[in-house]
Amino acid sequence: GNNNINVAIPNTPIFIDSADDDDQSIVSFSCSNTTSDTLFSLTGEHSSFQLKDVTVNNCTNAIFFNPTLLDQSLTVGDVTFNSIQYPITFSGKTLQVDDTNFYDTNRAIYVTNATFIYMNNCDFQKGSSDSITIDCISCEMEINMEDISLDISGGIIISVAPGSFGNMDDISVTSSISRTLKISGGQWGINDFEVLDSLPVAGDGGAFHLSGNNDGTSFDIDGTKISGTSASGYGGAVYIDSANVNIADSQFEGCNSGFMGGAIFVTGMVTGSFSVTGCDFDGNVSPGKGGAIELESSGTDTVNSYFKDVTFENNVATTGAAISCCGGAACGVVVLFDSNSTVSYENNTNTAVGGANVSCPSDIGSFEPAASDPSVSLSYEGAGSPSDGSGSGNGDLEWYWTLIFVG
Repeated sequence: GNNNINVAIPNTPIFIDSADDDDQSIVSFSCSNTTSDTLFSLTGEHSSFQLKDVTVNNCTNAIFFNPTLLDQSLTVGDVTFNSIQYPITFSGKTLQVDDTNFYDTNRAIYVTNATFIYMNNCDFQKGSSDSITIDCISCEMEINMEDISLDISGGIIISVAPGSFGNMDDISVTSSISRTLKISGGQWGINDFEVLDSLPVAGDGGAFHLSGNNDGTSFDIDGTKISGTSASGYGGAVYIDSANVNIADSQFEGCNSGFMGGAIFVTGMVTGSFSVTGCDFDGNVSPGKGGAIELESSGTDTVNSYFKDVTFENNVATTGAAISCCGGAACGVVVLFDSNSTVSYENNTNTAVGGANVSCPSDIGSFEPAASDPSVSLSYEGAGSPSDGSGSGNGDLEWYWTLIFVG
């Protein structure tokens, strides 16, 4: 109701559930007729909080969660946020968001401190800024995102400590208004991620911007499709800086860069830090070198990269329409093709005199993946800390210390 704003919340775990017997939400909250801009503000000695089966409309802030107690958790399930500038702002230990929709928001989820983050089956539509921001470069986190959809919304920005682990599975992005994914730090598995027809990005990385400091940061990318993205700088689809990256069974189509690397630009490489297997590159364009891929390292020491079962078609560059190395300055990158695989080139265009599909030193060797999928097994258990897959996560019964049914 319109009067349920800034309600005094007890300093005990809270469970608010408005579902009826058919598990359908029957209550909505709104800030339209109040002077307050925040629906739920949990600070000081507040503990865990769960909101389920409600709709929230027309607020500046829906949930502001920043308690001082240890082991604080926030669970949001089956909630719809409509026209909320900042639906969830979180600083605590455990954040779970499940079966939740965000419409017409500014920054939907903003995290400044956490240990565990689990998001599943969430839709973000018509957002005006980043959909998800996780910003704690000193935090070692475990993060799991599954079945996430972004449509005409901003992307996902994550900055965490190198010791973090994360998985992203089944992510769909259509007509993004900004770069889809920017991650700094951690070990990541990125699986079944699709990006289609995003707006052009100013800077590097038209879809992904992945970076580390050669500090163990890694990305294992599998089953990804990126189509129709562009960047004014380097890497029309993906920009990689000083991180280990393996890309498998993925497609890059119709991507464009402003300088080099029509699809992928890699810099700060060390030996064995980049590998590609089972991928197709089709119709990617660079006005400089590297129509599909441009590889760069610091210094002239030998730096091996690995390729296996890759197809290059219809890519365009001055030279290196498929793969270019050291386009910016002298470097030591060598392309190693697996001895038991096939690499094919068809209808690629090198506009410079003497241009070649692969303008790098190359050799034959054994394929070595540069990264692997980390083990992260968080799952939604309804409340409390995420389950580690052992079934030991907290259940709803532990929330009934303080129970509020609305409706």
